[in-house]
Amino acid sequence: MAIPTRDPVVRYLLTHATMFRHSGVRAAAERLDEHVSAIELLANYVRGLAEDDERLLQLGTLAVRGGQFLPGPAT
Repeated sequence: MAIPTRDPVVRYLLTHATMFRHSGVRAAAERLDEHVSAIELLANYVRGLAEDDERLLQLGTLAVRGGQFLPGPAT
């Protein structure tokens, strides 16, 4: 049985995008906005993948614990 991976990965990406957006760092705001946009684009791409996509299955094996995506060195 496949480990549900898509939603935890999307949730992780969007949480980090929100953290970057509200970080309060203004000196590099334009670059930060670009990074946030890239993370959101990646989240949308992952959202469109089939749950049985080989890449999601691999991420699920390596980094999904208790329904949360917790990336580490192996990912």
